[in-house]
Amino acid sequence: EESSPVKDLPATEPLAQATAWLETQLDSNSRRFVVTHLRGGHPPWDLTTAEAGQLQPLEYGGLLHARRGAIILHDVRARRRVNTRRLAAEDWQRLHAFHDAALIKQDAELVKLFTLLKKKGAWDDALIIVVGDVPMGDPPEVPFDPAPPLREDRLLSPLYVKFPRGELSGSQVSLPTTSMDVATTILAAFDLKPA
Repeated sequence: EESSPVKDLPATEPLAQATAWLETQLDSNSRRFVVTHLRGGHPPWDLTTAEAGQLQPLEYGGLLHARRGAIILHDVRARRRVNTRRLAAEDWQRLHAFHDAALIKQDAELVKLFTLLKKKGAWDDALIIVVGDVPMGDPPEVPFDPAPPLREDRLLSPLYVKFPRGELSGSQVSLPTTSMDVATTILAAFDLKPA
């Protein structure tokens, strides 16, 4: 299933669809594999005008808006002179507020999926991987730049893994991890070998 960000669907729609599908599938004993790709903190941000008005900074009059965020950030990145590719401090504050508010809604939908797994008795055996694709980075560069400098704030994206039966729970690994590590972990969970 696909949910285009330009359609008027909530950013949580892929998770809601995954949860609905799993509800019909988890009564059988066979393995299920679900991948959901979410917007995360990327624009457009799924917030109403009233919700946006509650975000910091209050009484914001800057250039960022929830529905047009991607267009505005693209226009800033496309400016010819590097020194004009900047956001004001209040724009950064609103950008981070939009990002966090969007993630809160998606986290709530993820909790619904986890609750279903627990209700159906599938939680203990589930391998769950939550990974981010692009970190926001910090000022002064505009976020989600296609060619950002390779600093830690640009390279450090979230990776959370819940292994079956609580294996390695509470562990934190600070070694570099790549998409290949994630792929081989998933293959091993299905008793498959890399090609």
